Amino acid sequence: MSARSFLMSVLLLLSVSAYAQGIRTVSGEYTYYPPDTESYELSKIKALQRAKEQILADVFGTVINSESTTVVSASQDKSAVNTFSVGNSVVKGEWLETVGEPIFSRFLDRNDMMAIKVKVTGRVREIVISTVDFDARILRNGVDDRFESTDFISGDDLFVSFRTPVDGYLVIYLYDGKDTAYCLLPYLSMSQGAFNVKGGERYVLFSSGEAVPPVKPTDVDEFTVTSEQPVEFNRIYCIYSPDEFAKALDVKSDLASLPRGVGFRDFQKWLVGIRIRDNRIVVKTFDITIKQER
Repeated sequence: MSARSFLMSVLLLLSVSAYAQGIRTVSGEYTYYPPDTESYELSKIKALQRAKEQILADVFGTVINSESTTVVSASQDKSAVNTFSVGNSVVKGEWLETVGEPIFSRFLDRNDMMAIKVKVTGRVREIVISTVDFDARILRNGVDDRFESTDFISGDDLFVSFRTPVDGYLVIYLYDGKDTAYCLLPYLSMSQGAFNVKGGERYVLFSSGEAVPPVKPTDVDEFTVTSEQPVEFNRIYCIYSPDEFAKALDVKSDLASLPRGVGFRDFQKWLVGIRIRDNRIVVKTFDITIKQER
């Protein structure tokens, strides 16, 4: 090995080591009070999501956007963040990976109110640079944004609208709530690792009638959601970066009606890996409910 090659190897190892030091393992718990009409499975999903957001807020603090931007730093006392959908509060960290299985317990509190407690451990990282955000919406039975919904009936059509301010690359997966993550985008007929999107363009994905050149209507895969159970819960991952990256190593199904798939654990490992290598990747998840009938 030449001196130049050795030096480059050392610099690369130092760079990777320094970057990895920004990742830490944290644990925490959260108590969620579900409405009476909400199923236990859906309550567990919401409790886990809020637990992750609370832990991130406790560790990294939040940014509150008003007329001026104020940074609220984490202190010894836990941040009193109960919801992340009101106002313009943005958590300054991101959840990379859940370590082990979350532990759920259901109980009546001192006021005889039903509550769900979840304990979870994960690997997290502070968001230290500005990332390019995007707008993604789950659409049901229509291609306009007014059809936005995460509540589906078996037999409904699924679309995703997408906008980004700059050119970039997009991958979309659907986790079936069981063992498999299915690659919805890039389309089955495409060989590229990620779907190229143009800044400022509105895309309606999974609609042949809304195909944007150079994509042809015949290239587009269209999806109708189904449910084998009275209620099923799926999760859609929209994964975007201004830098080129490649989807997971998924495989084509024996059933022509199914997209390419990958085991969910392998999918999680891939997602954690690309987020560690590229801190400009933005991931947004959408939990959808599919019922057999109303």
